[in-house]
Amino acid sequence: MRDIRLKRRDLTVAGETYQVVCNMNVWADVQEAFDGDIIDALQLSGKAALEFCAALINDANDETGRPERVTARQLGRLIAPAEMVGIRSTLMELIKDALSSGEEEEQSDEGDEKNVQATAGH
Repeated sequence: MRDIRLKRRDLTVAGETYQVVCNMNVWADVQEAFDGDIIDALQLSGKAALEFCAALINDANDETGRPERVTARQLGRLIAPAEMVGIRSTLMELIKDALSSGEEEEQSDEGDEKNVQATAGH
């Protein structure tokens, strides 16, 4: 059985760590920031990475009942360019997890099941 829950990751920005998940609310916020063109946002340029971070942080704050909201522009003042490498890596993992939705696990499970059936028959 595959686990289709979206994966959560820690995202640390300006010394604060958030438990974030790339859900449809995050996608919608980023898509809106890019006038509907999510493909441009997936390039994770500086602006796109900041928009994703803001959307993730705002969603995490909303989920935990915290009223604080941030903008990409505010985050741009808080994040050092050297930190963006690690942040982009986390963003890529979150996006990959959101887009795969457990498909890789299912394919792996199917292959294992076929192997078990093949060896059971011999």
